[in-house]
Amino acid sequence: MVDRITALVVKDSLEAISEEMSKTVERTAVHPLFNEVHDYSTGVFFYDGSNVRLVARATAIPVHIFASILSVEALMDTFREDLHEGDIVMLNDPYYGGTHHADWTVMKPVFFEGKPVLFPSVRAHMADFGGPVAGGYNPEAKDIWQEALRIPPIKLFEKGVPRQDILEWILANSRIPNVLRGDLAAMFGACNLAEQRIHALFAKYGGAVVNESIEYTLDYAEKRFRAEVAKWPDGTYEGTATLDHDSQGNHDLQVQATVTINGSDLSVDFRGSSPETAGFVNSPFGNTASWVFTALCSMLPDDIPVNSGVFRAVTITAPEGTVVNPLPPAPCMFSTVVIGGDVATATMRALAQAVPDKAGAVSLNYCLCTTYGHDSRYNSMFVTIEYGNTLVAASGTQGCDGWGGWPAPMCGLIYSTVEMSEIQFPFFYHQYEYVADTAAAGQWRGVPGFAMKRESVRDTSMLNVALTGVRHTSPGFAGGQNGASSRYVLNWGTAEEEEVLESAANRPSPPGTIIATFKGGGGGWGDPFARDPHKVLDDVLDEHVSVEQAEQQYGVVIHPDSLQLDLAATLRRRAR
Repeated sequence: MVDRITALVVKDSLEAISEEMSKTVERTAVHPLFNEVHDYSTGVFFYDGSNVRLVARATAIPVHIFASILSVEALMDTFREDLHEGDIVMLNDPYYGGTHHADWTVMKPVFFEGKPVLFPSVRAHMADFGGPVAGGYNPEAKDIWQEALRIPPIKLFEKGVPRQDILEWILANSRIPNVLRGDLAAMFGACNLAEQRIHALFAKYGGAVVNESIEYTLDYAEKRFRAEVAKWPDGTYEGTATLDHDSQGNHDLQVQATVTINGSDLSVDFRGSSPETAGFVNSPFGNTASWVFTALCSMLPDDIPVNSGVFRAVTITAPEGTVVNPLPPAPCMFSTVVIGGDVATATMRALAQAVPDKAGAVSLNYCLCTTYGHDSRYNSMFVTIEYGNTLVAASGTQGCDGWGGWPAPMCGLIYSTVEMSEIQFPFFYHQYEYVADTAAAGQWRGVPGFAMKRESVRDTSMLNVALTGVRHTSPGFAGGQNGASSRYVLNWGTAEEEEVLESAANRPSPPGTIIATFKGGGGGWGDPFARDPHKVLDDVLDEHVSVEQAEQQYGVVIHPDSLQLDLAATLRRRAR
């Protein structure tokens, strides 16, 4: 057996390779979804001759990297007897190794002694990839063929030679082929670099040591996870989450999670969830499983490795034909956020009954806006996603306020800058900021809500919008308040002003018109009257909370003129 030190060195080496892959993509890709927002994930997967397992990943989006296990499995199912040195395989089929059409997974088998052993992989959200609606988010889609090009596992390189005809066919289906070509090249380059690093690892330690080190790491993660779960009280716990709508007239879609803890074993059963629906929110099983593990991993100590060892102790049941395991051709483009986030919320609400101190929101209630059109400045087509109206969703947890913007499942993402967006797209931003008195109160508060106003300039853009979190907002835990309700207004400040309550498809945004959004923030954790008064004062000084709301929500008295905390009056107010 390999010694522990060597096993940990190999583990860290594979994680360093994943990180180097990530930096390669970030520094060489074309679209800001990659080089600014970081909407991609990199990792290394292990094939032991029968099973595919995640062994290392860089800072990644869980729904990307967890679901990529199924991508490598689909690769092996398709090409098991026809894999060669130099092959690169790609897929995006939601029902065969993918989650939704936008996330393309590029994988490269790395061989040792003639056998494919390790698979460096990049899964990334592509800007445009075919289909009736630019960017793929089609609120009017009734099946997956009305969403985008569906690609099963396919070789883009064979024995090191690019399959140019296949690549050109794929590019011909994109509205921005040169951008897609550059982003794919970045993904290929990352996998090629990882192959070099992995061969160097094999050369240094040998295949047996690398394999044993991987098995040791997986076993260690399972052991640590089971030890953690064994501390939680045995029992069966139920949690529910509700999605506002599916953009097709169906409302209040339910995700029902029953979590059973039995010693160190844990199961999650989604029987009782709503049937699959006509709209584009259905969650394929790989996506559902990813969100379950997102909820679980967010409750673990930081020093437990996140790999397939953790998953061994978990059993997931998701009945076919439901929103958490639909049958093709049910549309599913929106699923990586909803119903995916509702899967995590229902799971967390169940777990909160067993271990409330570890609970917290793990969803984000997306305000979707894809924008496309022709930009006369560059005489070219553009397609982009507006992340600025979805930034804030981080909730409070025990010991920590909701921070920054992105919630835990999306913390691998990075904010795009207003200035770069204005350079690259025909936009001008009038507002991009937190809103006072919108943070959900709690002993640990949620992040405040976020307001954005974006004007179209030079050219008419086209918008596709889907809004969630209007009626069913980000949940609070342990007595914390729920997050605020979101809003979306087209043609703000004009006679044609229109508030979008659910979705809007292919709406023109002429020059001079403004979209105005308010994204409700995350939920709070714990009783607001248990919050440290000095933290409330800090929020007042930071203009997150007004003096009036400090007293109403937290029972904290602050003199409006001097902005000094009156601790004696606070104690009397709270007692009263």
